[in-house]
Amino acid sequence: MTKTVICFWGVGNIGKTESVRALWEKLDTSHKPPLHEINRDICATVDFEGIRVGISSLGDPDSGQEMWLDELVGKECDIIVCASRTKGRTVRAVEERAAANGYALIWLSPLSSSKKTNDFFTMLNDTTAEAVEKLIVELINFKDSES
Repeated sequence: MTKTVICFWGVGNIGKTESVRALWEKLDTSHKPPLHEINRDICATVDFEGIRVGISSLGDPDSGQEMWLDELVGKECDIIVCASRTKGRTVRAVEERAAANGYALIWLSPLSSSKKTNDFFTMLNDTTAEAVEKLIVELINFKDSES
């Protein structure tokens, strides 16, 4: 399996943190507490389908994003799911850590909408998390013909 970073990227307040958190809630069947939690942001590791998945929702400038990413790399996560903005330091932090540690990098945006109700956003975050869970399963099972 190729080590991979899956990064939710987008402008502020489109559901990156909540989608990452929804994914953690889906994957963490042991219900162990996260390594770190600040407001709604989390940093956690989850054993899923025989691999270690690292999860970090910090993605704003000056949020501590780099520290949490470094911790997940240090815990030898096979897949890291994280967040960043669309440009600048947060993107560079993800790119640099992926390149320096041999991770393939997948960029994606959470589902979002102009409709501004909590129930609608929750549905979109959950759907995004389900899609990423499926992607993780596909990555685990992917047989790269060039390896």
